[in-house]
Amino acid sequence: MSKVNDEIDFYCLNYTATPEEKNKRRIEMEKKFNHFDIPIHFYSGVSLNDNRVSFVEDEGVKRVWSICYGHLDMINHFANHSDKEYAIFCEDDIIIHKQFIEKLTNILNVMNCYDKSTLITPFCIEDAQSNRSNPFISDPKLNENWCKKYKLDLLLIGYLCSNPVDTYSNFPEITTEYSSNTLKFLEYDEDTWGAQMYMISKTQAKTLILKYFSDYASRTLTDKSLIPFSADWLITKDGKRAMIYPLMVIENGDSIYTDEGQMNSRINCFNFSYKPNTFI
Repeated sequence: MSKVNDEIDFYCLNYTATPEEKNKRRIEMEKKFNHFDIPIHFYSGVSLNDNRVSFVEDEGVKRVWSICYGHLDMINHFANHSDKEYAIFCEDDIIIHKQFIEKLTNILNVMNCYDKSTLITPFCIEDAQSNRSNPFISDPKLNENWCKKYKLDLLLIGYLCSNPVDTYSNFPEITTEYSSNTLKFLEYDEDTWGAQMYMISKTQAKTLILKYFSDYASRTLTDKSLIPFSADWLITKDGKRAMIYPLMVIENGDSIYTDEGQMNSRINCFNFSYKPNTFI
């Protein structure tokens, strides 16, 4: 835990419509992180009366902006007030895998590692032509410097998932020395949603603030070519990114959505990943 606490700050977005629900969720999240002995910063979120969102007429857009600004406010705090190199951000309606803390060191290591599947050596072309055996090919550790360096900006830890994404070609695996059947690292495409939990670097945090923190949201109202101001349109799609699979974090299944399609999708995601006695 010392390496984790030395290098990672933890933030939780704790904002709901009613003070009672907000307090209930905070207490539940405190229990979860206390279980893992992880100190966490709680952020009370961005009110719909905040002047950054209050002028928006569409209530749905206003809510999405509120959530996105909540994430960016936490990221801004990390970028400007933390001495840690990485931070993990989460929402307050999640459950966490019991092995989360056991996996966390490897999750951190993957932010700056080598992809073993991309091994190349100065001898590869010559050896392929001459059919000579090359020990470097069979043992990547002998020549790690020739592997593709994966310096990630963002690692998605909790997201919406209702299918085994590791079986799809548009989610290629990044093979690392930290990978296993229970902890895979995958690239992901634009059709990936949810920002239940993610890790970013300090450099990426500063990049996100420069891009999206000041007037980006208001510009999307008049410039329709801009990507919508939403956490899982912007934050989780920006920079060099990867996701972990199987999920370490999922929504708790308690949230209610007025849109039937959205509600059914969330239920399917919960049912796909949830296993009794596995999450807290």
